[in-house]
Amino acid sequence: MYKRISRKRQCLLAVIPYLGFFLIFFTGAYQISKRKNRLYAVLFYLLSLIPIAVLLAIAVLVLRFWVLPLENVALVVVLSLIVMFVIMLCLAFAVLGIEFCMIKRLTKEEELL
Repeated sequence: MYKRISRKRQCLLAVIPYLGFFLIFFTGAYQISKRKNRLYAVLFYLLSLIPIAVLLAIAVLVLRFWVLPLENVALVVVLSLIVMFVIMLCLAFAVLGIEFCMIKRLTKEEELL
């Protein structure tokens, strides 16, 4: 059997700026594929596309209508980095939630069999 990465450690990994989302995304797929099979990892990727699409659309709208019309270039750069960090943080925790729900459901199915 393999050793799972704990929830607390994954939550701490999610807070790493910009890189945390990718760490959570790939470790989640790895843990799900080790729990069941690769088909469930593909399902995890597909389910993760929903919050990615929604939050990136929100990020584009915020950047387009609130940040880019500002005159000061330095302020635009700082606000863009802040907005993208918040979006990536939300994405990491959304993907983390999807992973935990899938693992919980898979373990429940294994107990029933």
